[in-house]
Amino acid sequence: MSTDWAADSGVIDAGGLKAIDRADMRRALDAAVYSFSFSTGDDSFNLSGVTRPADLDVQLQVLAAYVSAPGWRPGVFEHIQSLFAALLPQFEASPGGVLGDFVGGLLHAGDSRWASPTMGDVAAARSRELRALLERPLADGAIEVTVVGDVSVERAIQAVAGTFGALAPRPAGPAPPPDAYQTRFPAPTATPVVRFHGGHADQALALVAWPTGDAYARAPNLADMRVLEQVLNNRLIERLRIADGATYTPRAGLEASRTFPGFGYLFAAASVSPAQTDLVFQRIGEIAADLRGTGISADELERARRPALAALQRAQETDGYWLDALSHAQTDPRRLDLIRTALPNLRAVTAGDVQRAAQTYLRDETTWKLVIAPPTRGASSRGAP
Repeated sequence: MSTDWAADSGVIDAGGLKAIDRADMRRALDAAVYSFSFSTGDDSFNLSGVTRPADLDVQLQVLAAYVSAPGWRPGVFEHIQSLFAALLPQFEASPGGVLGDFVGGLLHAGDSRWASPTMGDVAAARSRELRALLERPLADGAIEVTVVGDVSVERAIQAVAGTFGALAPRPAGPAPPPDAYQTRFPAPTATPVVRFHGGHADQALALVAWPTGDAYARAPNLADMRVLEQVLNNRLIERLRIADGATYTPRAGLEASRTFPGFGYLFAAASVSPAQTDLVFQRIGEIAADLRGTGISADELERARRPALAALQRAQETDGYWLDALSHAQTDPRRLDLIRTALPNLRAVTAGDVQRAAQTYLRDETTWKLVIAPPTRGASSRGAP
């Protein structure tokens, strides 16, 4: 089991820098606005920070310092380890917690890169393992810098040149093995996969997922799938919440990978009482069949497309959208195409496009189902009954 969980839980930040610990650094930079965050992406380690234009140099100096001289202070890993271990039981105390904890690994067919750590994994982890995982990439790995916000191109170039640009040249590393970019959706289920939560006995969750394509799929394209996602979400509300009164928060979601070719999925889920999980599966099956066979009206298309367009337009007014959208664009220019075509493609989606997307992906023979059930004697959230 990887120690990614420790990196993503704040070990790098809490360790400070080689020459100064985090508390002293905060005191020294008390007048500046900056932040630091470390996360593990699908194919990169990501360092980010939020600042104001006047403190851009400070922000980049901090990020570059964590790359070139992280602290690796003794005791920090063990402190984060104990905090993480204390939080693990809380993840399993509700259906939603179990879903967030385990669905990534389940929907990648058990691929260990998406597996959540167990209590045993956390207890067995050692700081040297995290350092072995990160030290070489931080010291020698290729760096891509993305700056977004209220700053001119010239000013951004100047600030990057004085920080990351001043680091020693980094040798080109070996290309990842071909199978590093492979993952797969799980096999369809004749009966639902079952996991257990440790919370209230009157709570459960039912989820249906279908394999789709990646973000660069041409037919159906990403815009068609975004509108299908919204149509599915609207129909879940109409049937499960309004007509059946079974749940207040049914939802649909779409994952379309920009890293793993061909990988993506559309899902529909609802939190219900344990006795109503079969009703959820029945209603989702009926909705999928109707979308394949009958399609949608012009009015339903607009009720789905309009909020999708509004959500995208609001997102494009935020720095967070641009930071995510532009990251990796230097090495994969297809990401720029996704930005340029996102709004025009959404506006061009037709009712026929949505029906074709449903016919392509919402198929009974590819359906994968999950139930997160209330606790039973001897049950574990990690096992089936």
